[in-house]
Amino acid sequence: MIRKFEAIDVKKAMESIKEELGSDTLIFSTRKSRRKRDIFGLLGREMVEVVACNSRETFGMSLKGPLFTLYHELLAQGVEEGLAKRLIKNLRASLQPQHLREERWARLFLAEQMMKMIPRPSPAVISGFKPRVIAMVGPTGVGKTTTSVKLAALEALRGGRSVALITSDVERIGAVEQMTSYARAIGVPVEVVVNKKELLRAIAKHRKKDVVIVDTAGRNQHANGWVNELKELLPVEFPIEIHLVLNATTRNDELRRTIYRFMALSVNRLLFCKLDESATFGVIFNQTIYFRLPLSYFATGQRVPNDIERATKIRLVDLILRISYGEG
Repeated sequence: MIRKFEAIDVKKAMESIKEELGSDTLIFSTRKSRRKRDIFGLLGREMVEVVACNSRETFGMSLKGPLFTLYHELLAQGVEEGLAKRLIKNLRASLQPQHLREERWARLFLAEQMMKMIPRPSPAVISGFKPRVIAMVGPTGVGKTTTSVKLAALEALRGGRSVALITSDVERIGAVEQMTSYARAIGVPVEVVVNKKELLRAIAKHRKKDVVIVDTAGRNQHANGWVNELKELLPVEFPIEIHLVLNATTRNDELRRTIYRFMALSVNRLLFCKLDESATFGVIFNQTIYFRLPLSYFATGQRVPNDIERATKIRLVDLILRISYGEG
């Protein structure tokens, strides 16, 4: 089990670790922290925080060296325990003993196994149908409008495609003005709609475009009737990509509940925002594996139009295992 120890200095922390966990421990991280103000209002003193673990007996088998390190790295990154065990067991069964002793080999093989598990992430273009229609759905406050504009810029400015934006977010104050301002800056037209009939008319108006992006109003998935509202808006007359926009900093269990609720809309892509605000990325891996839904894009910051990228298997695995961070 991973434990956190706090002391006035590293020496005191290590004494506590040895006393409680024994000498067979692995240190994950050491950092300085400051306690909150005490009851007298005085500024808390600076402390040292050490994260450590002593359990080398994991799910019925002894893990040593790179296997032990990689298993706990997966857990620290938020990969679910069941998935982490599955990956490490496969790693142990597949690699030659000499490779198991070399962390670089083990890490690369683990990355390969993880990429095999991830559904194909690239956004699929439906053959023979134009325009490609992308609808953004998701909880309130997740960043759908900004992400829609970023995606429009990615397709228009970097991809050289003709793009139109449509927004149905007429309830949120300033939403239409925000969309219009951004769209003007990147040179794409905007249509405002309030129902399915107007949406179909707007799509038909831009039928010669390569891509039409539909920004929907955020929905509180706990409220009654929100599914029917979006179902009434989104067309079923032609193929449409429905991208569920999610916050990468959200807890794993909350993400799962959110995706379950939005699955009623036939979601077929997961799009994660705010990667720049997250230090762990295992939750993304968990959801794409659990729901067998491909990843479409990653939003990586506040800048419009720059901070968006196509999601790839290698990018996600690199975020979790940090392979490229150790190169060159």
